[in-house]
Amino acid sequence: MSRLRRRVQPEPRAPFGVSPSTLARYFFHDCDRFLRFRATRRPSRNGVPQRRYESGPVMAEVLESGRTWEEQILTTHLAGRALVADGDGALADRVWSVEESVDLLRRARHGEFLYQLTLRAPASLYEALAIDPTQIEITDNRPDLVQVTAEAAGGRRFRVIDVKRGSTVRLPYRIQVLFYAIELAHVLRAAGIDGRVDLATGAAWLGGAPEPEDFDLLVVRPHLEDVLARLPALVAQPLDEVDWHVRYRCEWCEYLDYCRSEMVERDDVSRLVGLTAHGKRFLGRSLGVHTLPELSAALRVPDADDRLQGCASLAGERPRLEVRLEAHASGEPGVFGSLHPGLPVGENVAIFLSAQTEPVEDRTWLLGMLVQAREDLRRSILAEEGPARPFVVVADSREECAVVRERFIRRLYEVLRRIDDWNAKTPEWRDRLSVQLYCYSEQERERLVRVLLEALPDPQLSQAAMALLFHLQVPDLLQVDDHPRDVVAHPLIPLVSAAGRLLALPVDVSYTLPETLAALGSKFEVRRNRFHYPFGHAVRADAALRAWNGEDVDLQPVVREAAHRLYGYRAALWQIRDLAGDQLVTWPPKHVLISSAGIDHPRLSRLAFLARYESVMGCLAVRSGRCEARDVMAAKGTLRPLVHEGEGRFRVAADGIEIDDGSFARWLVVRDTPEGLRAQARFNDWAHRARHWGGRADAHVGIGKVAAVETDPLGFARTVHIDWTHWHDPPLENGARVLLMPSFLDFNTDRAIDGLKQFDTRGLFVRLLDDSAAAAGAESLSRAVDPVETAATFRLTPSQAVALRTIARSRVTAIWGPPGTGKTHFLAALALGLCGAPRKRRRLRILICAMTHAAIDNLLRMIVRIADELGRPAPALAKVGGRVTDAPGGIERIVAEQLDSWLDGHDAAIVGSTVWGLAKSSAPFDLVVIDEASQLRVPDAALAIDRVHDRGRLVAAGDHFQLGPIITGTYPEPAAGQPALHRSVFDLLRERPDRPGTPLCQLLENWRMCDVLTGAARLLYGPDYRCATPNVASRRLHLQQRRAGLTGACLAPHAPLVVVILQGVQATNANQVEAALVSRLAIALRDDMADVTDDDAFWRERLFVVSPHHAQIRAIRRALAGNRDWSARPFVDTVEKMQGREADAVFVSYGVADPEYAALEADFIYSRNRLNVAVTRARAKSVVFLAQPLLDASPEVLDVPGVVEGLAYMRDLVQLARRHGRRDHFDLEDGVAAEVAALDREVVNGGEVHNIIAR
Repeated sequence: MSRLRRRVQPEPRAPFGVSPSTLARYFFHDCDRFLRFRATRRPSRNGVPQRRYESGPVMAEVLESGRTWEEQILTTHLAGRALVADGDGALADRVWSVEESVDLLRRARHGEFLYQLTLRAPASLYEALAIDPTQIEITDNRPDLVQVTAEAAGGRRFRVIDVKRGSTVRLPYRIQVLFYAIELAHVLRAAGIDGRVDLATGAAWLGGAPEPEDFDLLVVRPHLEDVLARLPALVAQPLDEVDWHVRYRCEWCEYLDYCRSEMVERDDVSRLVGLTAHGKRFLGRSLGVHTLPELSAALRVPDADDRLQGCASLAGERPRLEVRLEAHASGEPGVFGSLHPGLPVGENVAIFLSAQTEPVEDRTWLLGMLVQAREDLRRSILAEEGPARPFVVVADSREECAVVRERFIRRLYEVLRRIDDWNAKTPEWRDRLSVQLYCYSEQERERLVRVLLEALPDPQLSQAAMALLFHLQVPDLLQVDDHPRDVVAHPLIPLVSAAGRLLALPVDVSYTLPETLAALGSKFEVRRNRFHYPFGHAVRADAALRAWNGEDVDLQPVVREAAHRLYGYRAALWQIRDLAGDQLVTWPPKHVLISSAGIDHPRLSRLAFLARYESVMGCLAVRSGRCEARDVMAAKGTLRPLVHEGEGRFRVAADGIEIDDGSFARWLVVRDTPEGLRAQARFNDWAHRARHWGGRADAHVGIGKVAAVETDPLGFARTVHIDWTHWHDPPLENGARVLLMPSFLDFNTDRAIDGLKQFDTRGLFVRLLDDSAAAAGAESLSRAVDPVETAATFRLTPSQAVALRTIARSRVTAIWGPPGTGKTHFLAALALGLCGAPRKRRRLRILICAMTHAAIDNLLRMIVRIADELGRPAPALAKVGGRVTDAPGGIERIVAEQLDSWLDGHDAAIVGSTVWGLAKSSAPFDLVVIDEASQLRVPDAALAIDRVHDRGRLVAAGDHFQLGPIITGTYPEPAAGQPALHRSVFDLLRERPDRPGTPLCQLLENWRMCDVLTGAARLLYGPDYRCATPNVASRRLHLQQRRAGLTGACLAPHAPLVVVILQGVQATNANQVEAALVSRLAIALRDDMADVTDDDAFWRERLFVVSPHHAQIRAIRRALAGNRDWSARPFVDTVEKMQGREADAVFVSYGVADPEYAALEADFIYSRNRLNVAVTRARAKSVVFLAQPLLDASPEVLDVPGVVEGLAYMRDLVQLARRHGRRDHFDLEDGVAAEVAALDREVVNGGEVHNIIAR
């Protein structure tokens, strides 16, 4: 922690100095100038401005609360175990000297915590970091705590723990702890002290936590090492050449005033709102742009769009940048052309809300609201006379915060209740009142939600708080036990977000309220004063904190400031509407207080809310995409322009367009005019979500389905045929230009919620929600089913036999089926084994269920195939729904209405159906098998699990390391012991550290991948995952010739796993260099395979090319077509299209070479499961293309847990190939270089790669 300490180190000799806290703050600011300034000793002599630190009660309170928390840990949590230096002062001021610290480390024992050692960097640390100590000094450092524990094999282990007052682990904490740990390891070695420093795991003791929270250090080490490696060059660089940027985080930097002044004087591009640090570096380094006039000139060149493609945050942004630059040049607002899907044209009642928290204890200390309506309405409904006046409450003590919350909630609830009563008594719909809520920023919205959640435990407030939460419809409702019946699409609109989507304002860095009102041309003025932050939107809490600490402070100026801000919110809305009125197309609904969904069981209620919320988020995402400005959609490549040729036939008027002809899609055919774009935005997707024919066409919008798509040899659309449900009125003329736009459809959510409402709370599904382990209790199969005999009959592997025995004694079993382990064969054998066994009851019913029809058909086909191989008749088999043309042989195709009668007609029957095919049946099943359970959401799986007979059983098969369900929202993690409802049903059944699960059986024998690929997969699947037979293990490519160079290194049959790391490439979602390499390898593989007779067989069985982005897929297809004539279309597609399939070879082309692009799509790009699925489709060869910037990763992604594990897995694969394989380097064109790491032998323990990185 940053604290003032007595100096225990000599005067600095080096001109520069660096410390762990400085490095940590560098990662917070992501600014080279900050690091250079901070590292410079004697700043005034070296052109560095003096530091201007934040002062005042807030900063004093932050520092004091940190000291208090440290002392609390020492005296309460670590009483008797913490070794603190002697002294008379406060515990937080006591430090061990350098000599005392070394002595203490030498004699420290297991179980002790060493508080504030002083570490002095030994010579070995300077050598390891290649730092000249005469130029850069590593200052003496004091980690808060060093924990001493015993190693399993004897000896001591030292772990660094940082004490932080914050509530969550952040990247700067990891950086600081890692540097401490590295330095401590060198100190031990230099002093000859026995023991090992934990370089893989650190910890932070967060505010109020009973114990430290561990975190991974390995994933951040490359980032720290990179900065340290660049440090000597950075301090040698002239100051005016060091990169810098001004953004919202700079308000916490002591050099803000200096940089902001320079920004204005130079007319620097940092003035642009929303420009990222990476974006500014790109403009300077790649385009030579540093000022707004230079950027304006750069955008006027013909290839400006192509040049901006190299930076994620700038790609496709030329139209918006031009409007921003014009606004800055003219001083007048500019309109982007985007429509707003939620900001209404007007409302009867507008309610402006404000919520403010202080940054020390994160308490809400100020709440306010302003109700704007016609004076007669306020008099009639609210009993208020005169102009609208704000309601503001401020806490004058910590204890008063609860009172402030109570008064605000009661007031807001009362306003909404009275409007609800008014509407209930008003018979005519047109005379009822609409209500729209507004706040200023997204942060304010989050604070308001938290205020309501905090009130729920209060029995006096819970009803009002819950009613308000019902209206706000936030994902946090997943934590509570009651949920709303209906939907409000845009309940609370942040004005900053609305202004940012619609308008370019001549405002620097951030749309702060005073500057935004002035830029909007508002006559109402909010003056910048002591209550404002430089770039943030909060009200400073200095006055409140002073009052809380006993000072005599008048808080009325704060009340007046908050009231004035609420008037400012209102003025901002009026001006936004005045300037962007043509871009607003919606009206808010008539107000009603939303009632409870009425589902008594809390977890069923949560599931119903989850299903509904996901559907709403999906709808809003579709509408938001359609409301983007046309020129922006064109620049980003998301436009689908068509030309009408008559009779529902349209020519595609752009290259590289992909259009699915799926029968479940509904499209809007929109005239390519401003009027057409506004008309489509008025289409009510939500109201018509469950019917193809919903909606009403007019002169501008037609509605239909894509009946057929004619494609070119690359698979891109040439001609589209529309099957109309609503024609344009009047009809489209030939030659009319239109845009094909998606609409939102959801046939299933309402059915799922209806099913949840009807569930028996004593049934299996609810029991699984309440206690999975208990619900899976022992339930023996018929004695006639002999697991040993069944395993022998169906030639099950040892792990499959174990799984069968588990199923035989458990009512619920989860089958973990890693790639190639014969999961489909095993499930088919299970079903056939039950059908063939004698049984006491006459009938046997088995349900095969899955997320997709394809998975169900595969399993039904396997049942037929195994029965044929064994020479026994297959049981009665039927499939509900799906395409008739895809019906597997020997399987009857039925519709949902026939299911019950079909089952009644057979003694032993197996039926396959998606969960939605069960909606019209009530038949129970003796065995329900859910395949691909790791892809099926819990609310969807409920319908299938509910069909398990009272004496039946459930088998859910999946792999939580492969693709999971599509989840749109961001939900809080469940409390300890609670089920994870927002994940897959497979995750629901699996055991978690805080919640026992059902029996889990992992299938271990891999029938697909060779030994080398299987060994690499052990990184995820553990040491027991193995090849099923020697023949599987020895699989290799058989090629006619051995090539030289990069192609030969990648295709060498003896090296099944190859990682190609490209350096010097700059690309976002399309990488032409990588596409060319993939094309070269694919053509070479096709030419060299001796036993391939045609292209169709080659792309069906021998090679898949996988890429996460359609832009890269298009680039690869074009490269393939440009270098060879193919008689069959190359299979180049996404991971989703290939899960469940396999080929001899798989090429994985990520394409992304821009760290910012990867950061923007971090959850997608760094998905561990996505990479795992791609690599494990191959039988004999996987070639993975990765750009070095993707491996480096933007530091900001490292605070996202799922991203951290995905990045770690990506790096693990690279390290595995590098350490155990052969490495070659090749120079390509235009300064691009490729490293090829080829793994040619099986690594027995893939997990050892973690230790490799640690060392």
